[in-house]
Amino acid sequence: MLLLGKIGALFRRVSQLEQTAFSHRIRISDDVRYLTIGQVKRRYGGVSDMWVWRYMRQHGFPKPVQFGGPTSARHWLVADLEQWERERSKSAEQSRRIATS
Repeated sequence: MLLLGKIGALFRRVSQLEQTAFSHRIRISDDVRYLTIGQVKRRYGGVSDMWVWRYMRQHGFPKPVQFGGPTSARHWLVADLEQWERERSKSAEQSRRIATS
């Protein structure tokens, strides 16, 4: 019985150590500098996957960064998205000036 109590205590201690070790790991999707496809779609008003891919092909929308192989998740760098937004707002502003001239 004493041995079972010590084994139980050992397992609890190992579990605590594992939780501590894993709590310091950072997943890419938790990094605020990168957004997942779901976060990108919400950022632009709940657009579809197709909207994202179409804008990448036709409107210069930033391409995702892949960490790992070709089947790994894709993430967008927030700085790239912000740069694209600034460029789009500048071109829209220029178009309005031309239209009102």
